[in-house]
Amino acid sequence: MSLFSRYIPALVSLAPTLVHGANFPFPTGGPDAKLKDDNDVTFDPLAVAAVLSNPRADLSAAKLYLQLDREYYKWPHTMMIGGTLPPMNTLVAHLTTNVTSIHPAITMCGVDIKLIPVRSDMIFKEFPINTSNYLLNDLVEFRSSQFAGNDFMVINMDDLGDKAIRRHKLGMGSWPGRIALQVIGLINGILLSAGITFSVLTADVWAGVLFLFYALHWLASTFITFSEMVRVDVKGTIVPDQKPRYAVYQRPEGGTVVFKGKKETLERWARQTPEFIKAPRIVFFHWFWMTTGTMAAVASVACMVNMRGSMQLGFLGVLVYSSVAEILATQIARRLQAASRGEFSHQLVDDNITRTMGIIRATVGVNPNCRLKGLDWIDMELLPSWPLFKAMLRMLARINQFQEEHEKNGGVDLEAEIEEAITAFLTETTPPGTEKSKVDLAQRIANETRDACGTEYGGSREEEKAKVAGKSDTTNV
Repeated sequence: MSLFSRYIPALVSLAPTLVHGANFPFPTGGPDAKLKDDNDVTFDPLAVAAVLSNPRADLSAAKLYLQLDREYYKWPHTMMIGGTLPPMNTLVAHLTTNVTSIHPAITMCGVDIKLIPVRSDMIFKEFPINTSNYLLNDLVEFRSSQFAGNDFMVINMDDLGDKAIRRHKLGMGSWPGRIALQVIGLINGILLSAGITFSVLTADVWAGVLFLFYALHWLASTFITFSEMVRVDVKGTIVPDQKPRYAVYQRPEGGTVVFKGKKETLERWARQTPEFIKAPRIVFFHWFWMTTGTMAAVASVACMVNMRGSMQLGFLGVLVYSSVAEILATQIARRLQAASRGEFSHQLVDDNITRTMGIIRATVGVNPNCRLKGLDWIDMELLPSWPLFKAMLRMLARINQFQEEHEKNGGVDLEAEIEEAITAFLTETTPPGTEKSKVDLAQRIANETRDACGTEYGGSREEEKAKVAGKSDTTNV
């Protein structure tokens, strides 16, 4: 009892305080909510623009690593909208994939490579085309005529590999274009450096961190621009073979692209494989690029919302400049590539009312480098296996022989020889008792052959169009 009695006086002395509550810091009024009064202009919602998915940024990063024409010019990777996503995605791939998997840098470069399905007289069923190979890509994506399904683009791949330099071909020499590309990248770096400077002067730590990470990422991209990160290797042994081979690509949007070249040329093209160079310096540049790009992507959102409105606007200006500069750099690179890769043979055979007209013109009515001599359309399942079409291909092969003999030695009466080949074709395909539809088809093929050969040897394209326009048969065969 003595212990309890000891605390009774203390409890009695606290009673008045508990009753009145005079010594506790309770608020005397009700809740009072007020909005922050901030008159500064802000662009917080636009912070997401820095990390928006941008296909052009993905393609630019792939071109940065591949540098297909590094001997002629260096591709600059600008800090455009979405430009930090490729390094961040590549870093994530490094952290999540197995060490024995395809190198993430090669996966990133795959954005620039598209595989087109082909039918060929070799074992290959797909051929790679680089989007940054503007010359080849533009030919494959030629503009169709009104008869898109009957258009043919013939590309001689042997000539396309020619590296002869043609200076001032397009009105812009080599050095001005090269300097322009480097100036585009240099201005990008100057703008980022200016951002760091103004961040220090205005004591904006958030802006300083953001511009610093972007400047470091630009520096890493510059290192990669002048380094060989990826080499294109050709796997397997290629046996030299001068015999012309063909690969045919039928476009989903209409039109047929025929790649012609020696067996070794097409085989080397089909076997091309990008390979990441694992030298210490290259590996350092690669990780430097990925880490700075990832930090820049994170800072784009984390720092942007805390920056001054003026610094936010400056950062968005850098993104806009970089995005526009990338488009300009693409046009400059296209001109430089056209001026440096050399002449090559290609032929567009369009405005064909029928498919047979296109095949015949592409076989006997184009320049020798693009003639489709020996292309077995039936074996590739590009024509029905009808006796009439087999006879047509034999006729065209015979005409090709006459053309080659005339071009090598001269002294061949081409008109007479061609007419003799056509007569033999009609005799073989239209014996007595042949159905009228087959006779009409054979006669149409004969006329189309005369038109194609007449166009090559003295006729005009306008005359051929006039002849074709008068025909009533507009089938696609």
